[in-house]
Amino acid sequence: MKVTELQVFRDGDFNSWLQGQNVLLRDGFDNANPLLGPSFTGGDAATYTLVDASNPLTVREDSGQLLLDAALADLSTGASGGVGHSVRVRLNTNVTDANRGLPLSRSFGVVTNLSLDALPDRASQFGVRLSDSFSDASDMVELSLVQRASGYGILFRKQDFLHHTITELGFAALAAPTGATGLLLGLVHPLAGSNLVGAVYGYADGNGEMIGDLQAFTATATAFNGELHTRAELRATAAVPEPTTWALMLAGVGALAGARWRRRG
Repeated sequence: MKVTELQVFRDGDFNSWLQGQNVLLRDGFDNANPLLGPSFTGGDAATYTLVDASNPLTVREDSGQLLLDAALADLSTGASGGVGHSVRVRLNTNVTDANRGLPLSRSFGVVTNLSLDALPDRASQFGVRLSDSFSDASDMVELSLVQRASGYGILFRKQDFLHHTITELGFAALAAPTGATGLLLGLVHPLAGSNLVGAVYGYADGNGEMIGDLQAFTATATAFNGELHTRAELRATAAVPEPTTWALMLAGVGALAGARWRRRG
């Protein structure tokens, strides 16, 4: 997964965000440190926490991109019990002060730009999500680029860890226009005080400029069920290989090792 930019908006409305106003953070991942970003507007430097990334090669910054390799990530369990490799880069924001962070009491939006030259394998996902895992971990609202039998698409869903359910809220086929190099994925909370979160997507050129209009899913997800804040995360997942796949992989490694041994002999 390659991320070229993360933007966070707070206060204002959807139209003001489209005009580049009310920007809380814009991170172009260009300082070679995946755990440190630019300063929040009027605040301290942005920092990130890596989750399920004990291997230091799982996440890095390179040439203005944040690179996430889910295949190197630790194992984690989804809301319905499925197990896979998952890495999360969590933007650290305040979760106690009603006037800071991404609270229920304020409008906000989180938009990321994913490079289209890195696409997920089957049963993998690249995207952004809002999480309340600092509390009861009951709400995970996600917008991701996925690959299905029908092709690539954008999936909007909610994981409810309290009730062990995953609800698909919308799916749209990937249809990048000419000149598009990036996929814009956004989770938006446009109404202060509401527990509803919506999802939008669009495409960008090599300069990060939007091509055409953003598309919105008609469905919304509920969040803030007992919480007053949420946090933004960038997330990449990869499936655990099936036993037959493991066997083929090991057989291939064995064949390569044998070939090297024979060449040495």
